[in-house]
Amino acid sequence: MWSQPPPPVADWWTLHIALCPHEVDEVLRDLCIHKHARPATDPDFPAYLAGTNTPTVAPAWMSMVHTELQRRGIPSVWCTPACPHHATPRSARNDTTRT
Repeated sequence: MWSQPPPPVADWWTLHIALCPHEVDEVLRDLCIHKHARPATDPDFPAYLAGTNTPTVAPAWMSMVHTELQRRGIPSVWCTPACPHHATPRSARNDTTRT
């Protein structure tokens, strides 16, 4: 019997964090969450976490991280994967201009 392939997985949720990725990983370890932060190009929010759930409900593990970051006084921002914090770095663009 043939079955249809599962739908593509999309990261519906992103949490941008005002820490370096390795510092976020330390918070994740403290919470026993086996995920890793990814680097972002925004200097104010240099790390982010991405997760999949539904478009209206964030993943529970991300909500837990967000709550812990708030408790520690670390700024974090909920975004979509296509938010401006993911701007393409100049070195990866095809511009011919240099500054």
